[in-house]
Amino acid sequence: MEDNIVNLQAMREGSIPLKPEYVAYNDAAKSILDVIYNQLPCTPKSITSGKRRKAYSLVISSFLTAAQRASVTEDGVVAIPEDHNYWAEFNNAKASKAHTAGRQIVKNTVQDLLALGFIEHVPNSGVRHIWQDDQGLWHSYGIVTQYTVDDRLLNLQDFVNATWLNVARVEALISKPETYQAKQARESRGERRGKVASKDIEKVLGKRNYKRYIGVQKGVRKLNTYWQKHPLVLPPDGNGYSVHCASATRIFHDGRIDCGGRYYGDWTNLDKYVRRRATIDGEATVQIDCNASQLTLLSSLLGMKMEVGDRWTNTWDVIVEPIEGEDKQAKAKQVTMELIGTGNPNKIAPAKDSKITFNRETLAVDELGNELDEYGVYRHRLLEVVPALKQLKKNYYNGAGFLSYHESEIMRHTLSKLMDMDITAYPMHDCIIVKNFKKHLAIDAYRTILNHYVKDVSKSIFGNEIDIIVPITIENSKGNVRLEGYYNT
Repeated sequence: MEDNIVNLQAMREGSIPLKPEYVAYNDAAKSILDVIYNQLPCTPKSITSGKRRKAYSLVISSFLTAAQRASVTEDGVVAIPEDHNYWAEFNNAKASKAHTAGRQIVKNTVQDLLALGFIEHVPNSGVRHIWQDDQGLWHSYGIVTQYTVDDRLLNLQDFVNATWLNVARVEALISKPETYQAKQARESRGERRGKVASKDIEKVLGKRNYKRYIGVQKGVRKLNTYWQKHPLVLPPDGNGYSVHCASATRIFHDGRIDCGGRYYGDWTNLDKYVRRRATIDGEATVQIDCNASQLTLLSSLLGMKMEVGDRWTNTWDVIVEPIEGEDKQAKAKQVTMELIGTGNPNKIAPAKDSKITFNRETLAVDELGNELDEYGVYRHRLLEVVPALKQLKKNYYNGAGFLSYHESEIMRHTLSKLMDMDITAYPMHDCIIVKNFKKHLAIDAYRTILNHYVKDVSKSIFGNEIDIIVPITIENSKGNVRLEGYYNT
C-alpha cells in the first residue's frame, strides 16, 4: 500500500496544471499562439476578435505556459482536470469580464491537441485508484488527467523565447463552510476545499453582503488592470522560465465576506528568496513586512498594548529573550500560529502535524504552580508579552479569520493609496512588494493606513484605541533592514 501511495503522490505532484489565466506577452508568444491556433480544427479560425476568440486564445496560451514549465521538469507532463468544480472557478463572467474560459472550450482544445499529436494521454491518469491494505481497509486516490507534450511542439520556433502574462485570475472566491471533521476527510483524500459556485454566491451571502462582494470584484479588477502595465517578474527558479504576474484573487472563507480575504497570485506560494529577486519595470524590488503582524494586529484591533517597551524592532526577540534553547523564534511562531488558528489561548500541546518538536518534559512552573513543558513555556511567555492572546475564542471572532480579514482590508487600502500615487505594489499577505527606490513612500503609506485602520476598528468595536507605528522589516536579496515601532502616547 505504501508503494501505491508514494507512486501516486509522485504522479500527482510531478505535473504542471493548466490554469486558463495567461495571455501572450511578447512577440514570440504571439507568434507561436497564432501557429497553434490556426492548426486546431475545432477553434473558430474565422473569428478574429470577440469573447470566443479570447477564450480559445486564453486556453491555448495557458496550455503553452504549462508546457513550457513542464518541459524542464523531470516528468514533463501537463495536468488538465476534468472536474466541473475546478473549471467553475475560472468560468465566471461576473468575476472576470475581460477573460473567461470554461470547461467546454478546454475540452475542445484538448481534443484538437490530441488529434494533432501535440499531446498524449498519460496511462493511469484521470481515474481514481482504489486498493485494500493489509488490514482489509479500502483506500482511494484520484489522479488528475495528465498529458505528455510531443517534441514537435516543444521544438517549434519561438517556444523557448515565448513569455506569458498572468492576467485572468478570478477576482474573488469564497470557500464553502465545512466542519473540522469534513476538512480532515477532504485533506485525507488530497482534495482542495470547495468554492461557492458563482450562481450561488448571492444566495449564500445575502443581498447586502453580495453588494460588498461585487465591490470586492471591482476593487481587485482595478488593481489587475493597473498591474498589467507593470507586471511583477519573478526570476527563473528551477523551471527555466521567468514568471510574469499581473493579477490576483481575494479568497474569503466559510461562506462569508468578512472572513479571510487575502490576495493570492502566482508569487504568493513561492519561496521568499525567489520573491526577493523579483523586478517591476526592470527595477529591483523590496518586501516591506510588518514585524510579527498577527500579534501586532490582534493587540491593536482589540485596543491592547503589547509588553514590548517604548520602542522595539523585533517582537519575536522580546518574546524569546528569557527562554533557553535552540530554534526559539521558530518555536514561538509555531505556538502563536496554533493558538490563533484554534482560537484557544490555553492550548497545552502542539498539533499532531507540527514540523517542530517540543520537549514534553517539565521545564518550569508558572505562578499558579502549574508544570510547564517546552510548549507551555512558550505559551506562557506569549501570553505575558501579548495579553490580547487571552481574548482568543474557539470560533471566528478574534481568531484566524478575524485577523486575516482585517489584514486584507489594510492591504486593500494600502494598495489603493499607492496606486493613486502611481506606485506599483504587490501584496504578500501582510507584506507589500515595491520598487526599491519607492520603499520609503510605501512604508509611510502602509504605516499611516494601518495606524488609522486599527484605531477606527478598536474604538468602534471595543471602545478603546491604540495609536501605533508598527515596526517594519525591509527585505531584499542582500538581507534585512529593521525600522523601530512605537506607541504614540
